[in-house]
Order: sequence, then C-alpha cells, then structure tokens
Amino acid sequence: MADLLRVSSVGILIVFAAGCETETLGDVTSGQGGSGAATTGSGAAGDTGGTGGAGAASAWMDAEPSQVSAVWSVQLGGLESGFEATPFADTSLGLGLDGAGNALVTATFWNLNGGGLSHLVKLDPNGSEVWKKAFGRYKLTGGFTLSVHPGGDVALASDLWNEIDLGSGPVKPANDGPHAAFVAKLNGAGQPLWSRVGTSNQVPAITLLNSGDAAITNRLNAFVDPPVAEPIHGAASLGPMGELPWSWAVAGLNHSVFGVDRASGDVWVVTLSESAVDFGGGALSGSKGGLLGARFHANGDHVWSGVLGEVELNADGVPLLQLTGVVPTSAGTAMLHGSFQGSLQLGDDVYTSSGMDAFVLEVGGDGAPIWKKHLGGSGNQGVGEVVASGQDRFLLLTSNGVSDLGGGPIGAEGVLQSILAGVTATGAHTWSRAVPLVQGEGGVGGVPSLLVTPSGGLVFARHVACEQGAASQFAFSTVGPSGNFTAEHRVGDCQNSLIALGPAAIGSDNSPVFMGRFLGHINLGAGVHTTFSDSDLDVFVAKIPPL
Repeated sequence: MADLLRVSSVGILIVFAAGCETETLGDVTSGQGGSGAATTGSGAAGDTGGTGGAGAASAWMDAEPSQVSAVWSVQLGGLESGFEATPFADTSLGLGLDGAGNALVTATFWNLNGGGLSHLVKLDPNGSEVWKKAFGRYKLTGGFTLSVHPGGDVALASDLWNEIDLGSGPVKPANDGPHAAFVAKLNGAGQPLWSRVGTSNQVPAITLLNSGDAAITNRLNAFVDPPVAEPIHGAASLGPMGELPWSWAVAGLNHSVFGVDRASGDVWVVTLSESAVDFGGGALSGSKGGLLGARFHANGDHVWSGVLGEVELNADGVPLLQLTGVVPTSAGTAMLHGSFQGSLQLGDDVYTSSGMDAFVLEVGGDGAPIWKKHLGGSGNQGVGEVVASGQDRFLLLTSNGVSDLGGGPIGAEGVLQSILAGVTATGAHTWSRAVPLVQGEGGVGGVPSLLVTPSGGLVFARHVACEQGAASQFAFSTVGPSGNFTAEHRVGDCQNSLIALGPAAIGSDNSPVFMGRFLGHINLGAGVHTTFSDSDLDVFVAKIPPL
C-alpha cells in the first residue's frame, strides 16, 4: 500500500535550460531558436503579434529561461485505506498559503466505484507534513472550496457523504440523508473550530475574511430555514463559532457569480436574471437576457443594485453569455468577466461577436461603470483570469485567433494562445501580448494562471513544451511593466508522460508553490515520484526558488 504523502528534498541548482527551447503547437511552432513551417511570436513590448523564426533567442520570450530544481516536492496519492480499488483520478485540488509560508492543500482521490476520499494536508515551508485530515466519501454531485487565513486558520466547503470526525466528534448528513453540504473551519494546528452540515447537497463557496469570520456564497439551499428544494442563491456570514448572524437569498439566480472582498467583507453578485429581481433596492425589471449586479456590506446591508447590460437570446430563449467571475479590488470596485455570442450591451456600448468573444467590465462601489474591454476578432476567446494590484489591472485570456485589446492586432489564426494584457484603473491599454499554449495528450496541459507577488509584481504560470514529443515543463515568468518577460524559471526533466498544472500561489519569500497532476512519473529536481500504475493519476505539490 503506497503512502499518501512522500517528500524528497535536494539542494537548489540553477542552470540554463538545455533541450527545452521549442514550444510545438500541432504544426505551428513559436520561434524559440528553431525554424518551423509556420511560426508565431510577439514583439518585444508584446503589443503587436510578430513573426518568429530561426535564431538563438526566443522570438516571443525576452530572456533565456533558467532551469531550476524544486526546493522540495511532495506526492499525494497512491492507495489509501478504505479504498476498494486503485484510484483512477485525483481531483478537487485546492491550495492556499498562510502568512508563515505553510501550504494547505486538498485533493480528492476517486476509486473505480465512483466514491472518493478527500484530504486536507498542511505542509510547512520545507515541505514536511504538519498534519492531515481525511474527511469522508464524496461523489460527483458536490463542489469543493478551500480558503486560508494569513494567521493560519483554514475553512473548507464540500459535499459530505457518511459520517466523519475532524476531531470534535462525529458529524453526518442531516435528516439521515445520503449526503449534504458541509462547511468547517480549523485552526493552524488542525483542530476544528466549528462545522455545519446543511439539509441538502447544494454546496456553497466559502471565503475566510481578514476579520476571521467566513462568508459563504452562491448555493445556500443547505443553510436556509426552512429548507427549500428550488435553487436558492445568495450569501451568508459565519461568525467565530459558526453562527449565522445574517443571510440573504434569492430564488432563480441560476446563472450567477459572486465575489468576496476579504478585507472589507463586502459581497458582490452578478446574475443573468430570468425574472424581476429585488436585491433590496427595489425590483429590477430583468429578463433572461438581463445582466444584473448588486453589492452588500459585510453585515448584509444592501449597498446598490442595478442593470449592467443586456445579452442576446437564442431561438430557445437562452442567453448566449457565460459569466466566469467577479473580482473585488482594494479600491472598492469590482471586475466582472465572461464570454458571449451574438450581441452584448454594456451601458451605451453594444458589442457583436463573430464566434465566442470575451469581455471585462469594472464597476465602482456604487455600481457605475468605470471601464470595459471587448476581446473579439477571429476565432474564439475566453477569460481565464482577471487580477488587480494597486492601480494596475491584469487580464489573462485564451484565444485561437487574432485579437486587439487596444495595442494593435495580436495572436495568430488557428493557434491556441494566452493573451496577456495590462490596463490602468481607468481601463487604458498599457500592453498586451500573445503566448502560445501547449497542447498535448490531454488538451492544454493545465490552466495558465496569473500570480501577484508580495511587492505587487506579476507572474505568469503555464506549461512550455520540450523538444522531445509531448513532454512539457512548468514555467513561471515575471512580467515587466511593458509586458516583457524579465525572467523565467522552468522546472521539470522533460521526461514526464502527462502533467497538468493546478493551483499556484506565491509566498512572502517570493517562491512559487504549485500543485498539479501527473501520470507515470515526475521529476521536478527534488526526487522522482511514481504513480501506483500507468493508468493512475496522482497529485504533486512543489516549491521552487524565489523569482
């Protein structure tokens, strides 16, 4: 029986990358010191897509990458007691860092019978296990969120199957039901502070506020009294003992996104309405194509609500828009993002798409629009992530065509690529660039992400392909003020059969910690990890040197 947790550590070695200079995307190759039948790249400042070609340096990189070894790497997976069969996939990955640099990670290990065993593991800054918790069986009907407080507390929300005991006595689904939503908070030592089990399997998202309270958002069926069967979406506060001092919920908000400001505790919600909605400021005459927004203070009081836009409906009356997130900023504003087809009206502007287009809208604390961006052009576009750092806004989008965010056309036809862009707090374009994405055996090798450093800098985390076959490495690039990559750390031995990037974070020491999945074996420079079988996906956690 394999261990759940295996750790290895070696010294740090930094050398220049060798044999991993070319990223291949089907029959299109970015110009990284080689020549291909077709090449793509971006200019030095990243504003205009250029043409790659032969040469010693990358056509779209701005500096030679450095090959680094992980400070430490940890394997989560293998057989675990209570499993009837070998796990065949590991999911529900979650990662957060506390103020001391400890990593709190989650993973769920599924077996052939469709059940799973989830774990919450704490690793110290050296990668050693501090404690771990197993918290029951899950099935595919539930969600999972993890939130870590800088002081070390951790909160989680998941779908509870059967009885569990986190250390304060057994907990089981209410009313002897088969499963139910479960939220809990533990301190830095792993001791439970409180837990709540709802009356349905509608799992909310949970966020630990800087105050130590928790906010739960989205699906609140499990935490309203009396319980209801129809979807109820909203927000609620959980106090120091898990008490519920306030909540609000609205039926029918099926297409909604929520954002929680951890500093202020304010909650933002944006929804595609199916009928008139009253968030507390009066009924909004919405329709299925109406884009409505609202903001609530940390005590649940209504601040504002209003109509943000209107989206086209298809022949069946279904809105052709997908909301992907709403991100509060430290300035008290929030950025809404999503994708749409057909036409989208935001304020006085109407956008029309040729395929699937992306959009970002920032509104003030009073709901007034500040700026908006439309990522259109050829092909399809989508929003991966939007982050704010002080007065700067950074966008990560995905495109398979040519786009223009204000700095001229970027990208290439038929090439799957990330579009990175920087804008000001008023939406003025400062830079944008296209970076090819690795495609391989499992599609894109994980989801690229943007990370903000403690000093407010930007890091782009992604896959890069090796020269040989479909193997790939993980890359962490620091992004300069004009969008140039000022440095890049690459990790991995280019011999891995299948790897996928998961959540990542940067601690106060400027060292990235990241998770992912692998098949067969993986070597990040701190020892080899091997899965139980050739068909078993396992999870890794690793830390690399400071950027």
